[in-house]
Amino acid sequence: KAQHSNKDNKAYKVEITANPGTIFKPGVVTEITLTAKLMKGGLEVLGTKEYIWYKNNVQVGTGQTYKVYASAIEEVSTYTCTITYED
Repeated sequence: KAQHSNKDNKAYKVEITANPGTIFKPGVVTEITLTAKLMKGGLEVLGTKEYIWYKNNVQVGTGQTYKVYASAIEEVSTYTCTITYED
């Protein structure tokens, strides 16, 4: 979601993966772990970063991963993550 251009013209990109996927199945999949990575030029950016997770634009957590439980989902919920990094 976030992009930042720098002098070498490569953009930063936040990639979020969901394990085991993005669909809850009663009795089978009751929680999903979201993991955010900061990417640049196709490679993960290493170093110290601050992660802030949002559900429907309201802050809900921090850290590289965030666990989503089926019981917390409304009809539609959107999760995003912002990453702060200084190079």
